[in-house]
Amino acid sequence: METNYIRKILAKLIKDNRGMERFFSAMVFALVIMVSVLMYRLYSWRTYIYPATPESELPKFVQIFPGTLPSIENGYYHLRITLPGDIKMPVYAFKVTNEKVILSADGRVVTSEYLPIPQSDFPESASICIAATSNLDVNDCVEFLSGEFKDDRANFKMVELMLDDAKGAFQLATPTDGDNLINERSGVWFGDISENTSRLNLPTLPMGWVYEGWAVVDNQPLTTGRFKDTNSADSLSTFSSLKAESPSFPGEDFLFDPPIQVFPEQVFPVDLAGQIINISVEPDIAGKDPTGSSPFPINILTARVPSRPQTGTLFSMRAVESGFEAAVVIRIGE
Repeated sequence: METNYIRKILAKLIKDNRGMERFFSAMVFALVIMVSVLMYRLYSWRTYIYPATPESELPKFVQIFPGTLPSIENGYYHLRITLPGDIKMPVYAFKVTNEKVILSADGRVVTSEYLPIPQSDFPESASICIAATSNLDVNDCVEFLSGEFKDDRANFKMVELMLDDAKGAFQLATPTDGDNLINERSGVWFGDISENTSRLNLPTLPMGWVYEGWAVVDNQPLTTGRFKDTNSADSLSTFSSLKAESPSFPGEDFLFDPPIQVFPEQVFPVDLAGQIINISVEPDIAGKDPTGSSPFPINILTARVPSRPQTGTLFSMRAVESGFEAAVVIRIGE
């Protein structure tokens, strides 16, 4: 009797063990299937992002060190590499903030990116150019920095604009208010008002560049307008009066802030005594200004107004050597 009972218990244990074995075998099989599916998905995702190519063809790790690269309000910088045969390959669009933070075109803060620069298309002799543009169409951008690669990095310098022969002078006056007895220290004109003659001698700029006049009042830059022709009026008359005609050369009367109050912190009419007058070179994208209200830091002429200026006097401007020496560095890595 006892023997039969023991046999039944042993048979049940053997049966239960076989069930447990089958259960664990099924679990192991399911786990193998799950791992296989996961590996397949990961491989498929990698192939989608970076199609299966030789290792030398994979995108490269790129870092941009902006240095003194100026911020731009209304446009973008485009990173391009120049291949043999002067073939320009667009690579990346970005912005630089006043704090020298790089933002991608969609507004992300960028410290480094994987960019589509294949090894086979990136010889040591290639150069990288950065262009300022008011949109993402690289065909309408203005190149102003370039640099040759040495090993894995390129140091950029400003393109040659041939600005060595720039000369100029200005007068303080407010001809647009029709009264030469009041507010005469509130206007700056780059010429002789009595003769209606420009006193600017500036070289012709290549396509994509214009000149712009500035009055820097208590560190606040006020534009006098953008121009290409020194013997014609510039693009701005926002702050001037309409009581009389303006001279036929660049300049501005800072008599009124427009209704939208472009500079609410300034008191108009502005007193220019002791302030700085500049002429800069600015990028121009099909008539659009990518820099916004801030001057592009390529000044070619400058002068400080005397603290007690005589109105009607011609004040000479001195030439300024501007550039971006080692301003921007690009590093390429694996």
